[in-house]
Amino acid sequence: MSSGDIAHVLDAPRSKVSQWLSDYEQFGWEALLEGHRSGRPAQLSARQQQQLEDIIDSGPQAYGFLSGVWSAPMVTRVLEEEFAIGYTDRHVRRLLHALGFSVQRPKRVLARADPAVQNRWRRYTYPSLKKKPRPDMPKSSLPTRPASGRTPRSTGRGLA
Repeated sequence: MSSGDIAHVLDAPRSKVSQWLSDYEQFGWEALLEGHRSGRPAQLSARQQQQLEDIIDSGPQAYGFLSGVWSAPMVTRVLEEEFAIGYTDRHVRRLLHALGFSVQRPKRVLARADPAVQNRWRRYTYPSLKKKPRPDMPKSSLPTRPASGRTPRSTGRGLA
């Protein structure tokens, strides 16, 4: 069969079939087997990963930061200072996820607040504080732009 016929049977690009045939002729059957693609080697060794985990577990204040919560830029700085490795913040987030760390967001709850008072404020006080449309203002014909008091109201369709 020609490479075009093989490409049609396998529903693969002709260029890929040509590559497979070349690999087979050069290296034999083993060249056609799916192998593990390792990708780029890690810059952190297993020992360094363990050290990073220990630093993160001890907290940012123990390392010298003022914040009590780790952020990706802070861990990036730790990697640069401790291991002389420059990762982007995005890659640091991936690395932390791979090490088993997850994003922690603080709760917006006051520790010593009375839940009954909070509920009353949320149900009664807060709605009265929210802005309401003024009744003396004319309605806008466009939902995104309020009408000014000087603009005459449209009376119908088409040109005036």
